[in-house]
Amino acid sequence: SGSVRTSQEHFASAHVRSFLGKYLLTANTDPLGPRIVMCTLPGQLHELGALMSSVVAAQGGWNVIYLGASVPIEEIQFTVDCKEARAVGISLNYPIDDPRIEPMLQELKSALRENTELLVGGIGARRHQAFLERIAAKEINSLDSLPDLLDSLR
Repeated sequence: SGSVRTSQEHFASAHVRSFLGKYLLTANTDPLGPRIVMCTLPGQLHELGALMSSVVAAQGGWNVIYLGASVPIEEIQFTVDCKEARAVGISLNYPIDDPRIEPMLQELKSALRENTELLVGGIGARRHQAFLERIAAKEINSLDSLPDLLDSLR
């Protein structure tokens, strides 16, 4: 409706981010759980979806390595390799029409080991659904569906 100013949205997001970050620290307690790297791609600055997904994964026994927003592809790849992650979770939110999204996802998917899954969620994932199918990435349809998807990867 336009009734919230940018500064108000940033203020609220900062507080939600702090709350979820604290919650992630207490939920992420299983060092033996399968590892998942969570973040957003370069240019994707809205990280709350990735952070909420991280909390859900941690509650499900996954060992979450949360990298935050706008992470370079080579740094995601490095972390996945270094930590021997079972999965990578990418949140696509804004801007959803960034023409670099599909090439970045292709680069990331090509660099992953055969047993490492690429999971993509957020409002932007729907826009790239056909591409995600072509590269054998799994779409996270909702936070509610995430636990079942993660359980299927164990």
